[in-house]
Parts: sequence; structure tokens; C-alpha cells
Amino acid sequence: MRCCSVITFSVNTETGEISITSIFDKELNPTKSELKLIVIILSFLPSDIARCVTLERRSKNYISMFYGANDFLRLKYSPRSKWISLRLPRELSSENVDNPLFAAQHNKKQLHWQANLTSLEDLELLKNFIIASCIYIPK
Repeated sequence: MRCCSVITFSVNTETGEISITSIFDKELNPTKSELKLIVIILSFLPSDIARCVTLERRSKNYISMFYGANDFLRLKYSPRSKWISLRLPRELSSENVDNPLFAAQHNKKQLHWQANLTSLEDLELLKNFIIASCIYIPK
């Protein structure tokens, strides 16, 4: 799979501020908290895959992460709403119907499963699901 770098991340080592630039038509305009969330998620992925992940804002309500054509993760992290939504592989979704991590997802037949977050540390509990969702090739 060929990928191109359309997103650039940078961290100011003096202030710790994270910035992101994109060449997409719609502005990403992520919050500082969403930027931190994105950096953590990308750190879970192998570097060759993380370099090929693209971000897009298709909705004003969330940011989508893509690996190739796979819209594997959607995220929102604001003071009022903190969640990620994963496109779980079929075998994982059937094994995790009763998993409390996905209690926010009422319709378990949807492609994307929502997991509410109380803090950025909750991502560690979802790490293996994030990786599996990214590398999964939808049929």
C-alpha cells in the first residue's frame, strides 16, 4: 500500500505544545485535547503504519482516522463529550458484545463501536482494539 504524507505533527520542546497541519479541504481544527488523543493513538501503531494514517473532518462532530480506505477510528474529545469509535473486525465485535469498554454502543450491529473516555489514560485499555481496527481490511 502506497501512502503519502498529508499530515504533519510537530511538538514545541520548550512549551510542549502540539501542532498539526493538513492539506485536506475541510479544516481539521482539532482541540489541544484532541491533538493529544491523536498523538497517543498514533504511538500505539507501528511507525510504518502510523506514517500512512490520514485525518479528515467529514463531520463537525468528530475527526476520522484512515489507514488507506479504512475509516478505522473516529474521535471527539471536548469538555462535554469524550469518546472514540472503532471499526472493529467482525471476530472482535462478536467476542466483545458484552465488554464494558463498549457500553456506550447500544446497536452492536453497526460498523463503528463507541467507547466513552473519562481521560486520555483510558486509551491504554483500548490499545489492542485500536491496532486491530487499523490493520483490519474491511470486506
